[in-house]
Amino acid sequence: MLEAIIFDMDGVLVDSEKLYRTIFKSVTEELGGVFKDELFRSMMGIPESKGLPVFHKKAGIKAPVHTFIERFNEMKSRVFQSLELNAGIHQILEFSKDKGYKLAIATSTSRSDTISRLESLSILGYFDVIVCGDEVDNPKPSPDIYLKTLRELNTEPGKVVVFEDSKNGVLSARNAGIKRIFGVLHEWNDERELLEAGALKVFKLPEDLSNILEELS
Repeated sequence: MLEAIIFDMDGVLVDSEKLYRTIFKSVTEELGGVFKDELFRSMMGIPESKGLPVFHKKAGIKAPVHTFIERFNEMKSRVFQSLELNAGIHQILEFSKDKGYKLAIATSTSRSDTISRLESLSILGYFDVIVCGDEVDNPKPSPDIYLKTLRELNTEPGKVVVFEDSKNGVLSARNAGIKRIFGVLHEWNDERELLEAGALKVFKLPEDLSNILEELS
């Protein structure tokens, strides 16, 4: 019996991956590095505190890592003012609440950024549990964030559905023993990669909204 739905935030609830790509590409090229989409995708699902130093090294950025992080954060504060809710998400949240499901977020983003984004989009009140990347020891694909979310929901892996948009996120949920994992496809991820990581199905919003609601019925 389905009791709860757990969402990743960036790329699932909010249309943020295109904004992150803009920031990574702009700052990387500004500071003398080489931007590649493959490297960008590998950062999805990883907290900035751990991912930015890795990206800095792999992109061959010539400026010091602290300069890269400072410029990244400066640009993020401007670019994320245009953040939008993904099409179809409001309907999924309303449908799920009407069904009586608990709703949770398991995101690699910090708590301060998470709450700020949810408040700006007026959806914070939908969620019973929010677990963030700076509240667990090990990032996705470690199961830590999903195990903590399950504990706070007081439920079991077999009684939840997860929506994820990254390989690291799908692996994290699977490593926590969750079977019903649905991938959310967008311009910057890969359907085959999500399926190979363990997603049961992959959906695209808003085109597959009716199919998603059917899965949750």
